[in-house]
Amino acid sequence: MASTASDASTTTAPPATKVASKADDWIADLLADLQISDTAPQADYERADWGSGWSDNDSDCINTRHEVLALESLIQAEMDSSGCKVIGGQWFAAFTGIYVHDPGALDVDHFVPLANAHASGGWAWSRQTNATTTTTCLIRNT
Repeated sequence: MASTASDASTTTAPPATKVASKADDWIADLLADLQISDTAPQADYERADWGSGWSDNDSDCINTRHEVLALESLIQAEMDSSGCKVIGGQWFAAFTGIYVHDPGALDVDHFVPLANAHASGGWAWSRQTNATTTTTCLIRNT
């Protein structure tokens, strides 16, 4: 025997509104006004122009890579006997969902890829500015 729900227990979808279409028009208008400039830099990208290796900008014997590793470790980072290199800690690898304990298994990279910085105007900077930008660790403690 088939049964039917009473009118009191059924729900109906709310009437469609035009807000979505207005939002779509607004977005389309913004996209139509978007100006795309030529992104080709005026000089070829050369990784060597941005410096080599990690620097120790604050002269504490800990280079930028190890400063970041120590800062990002979820536990107190273990340093080598010189106190200059991170040799242990615990880091969460967000892309894989695993915890990493070997700092050698981790990459420390730039927030803005160097090739992108070059294409965005860095090609016009001095070699010193490039090298400083490459190895400066911008950390804000909150």
